Amino acid sequence: MGAALLSDPDRLIKILEKLVTNLSVPVSCKIRTLDSPDATLELCRRIEKTGVHALAVHCRTREERPSQPAHWDRLTPIVAEIDPLIPIIINGDVFLPKHISKARAATGVSSVMIARGAMINPCIFDTKGEPATQKEAVIRYIRHAINYDFPYQNVKYTLMQMYDDPKTPEFLSLQNAKSMRAISSVFGVEAYFDSTQEKWQASAADSPDLDGPTHKRQRIDTTA
Repeated sequence: MGAALLSDPDRLIKILEKLVTNLSVPVSCKIRTLDSPDATLELCRRIEKTGVHALAVHCRTREERPSQPAHWDRLTPIVAEIDPLIPIIINGDVFLPKHISKARAATGVSSVMIARGAMINPCIFDTKGEPATQKEAVIRYIRHAINYDFPYQNVKYTLMQMYDDPKTPEFLSLQNAKSMRAISSVFGVEAYFDSTQEKWQASAADSPDLDGPTHKRQRIDTTA
């Protein structure tokens, strides 16, 4: 659905012109590549003339799936032709911090847009030193979820986006998890879960009206 306007470029251009003319905030546009480099470049030229402030290009066609490699090389002629005052943003197959500099060097784009890479490891945005590994980020997230009593269903969904390969042992274990403790045990932090639950139970016994760190009644999850 997001790429539907690629088959109706005249309508796309009219929408962008209307937005640029009537809004007081910067307008950006994101497209996928078309079947031919020439057609993609021509569309980008038309988009440029609408007055947009930035253009993001997902380096796959509408029909291509995430399992197929992104075509970074298709950005090079666009960067060369479009007004340098309009930032060109690359999107597709940026999963590690090193991919950011690699994509910029290969294409000359000004910026990088990250989607699945950020879902797999949000620490990809950590520019101070070496980013945390995926597992370190996961454990940090689980501890945060335990501290604030996140619903295990939400935590399970988030983690399964990070481990989206059905072949990984983490995916299989998460798929069968039916509680926050079960999720914690997948990553070896069940002891932290148990100690936190014990503290809440002790707090509830001492102060029935102030149960848990957020001063509200906490659900004590003891299922396996």
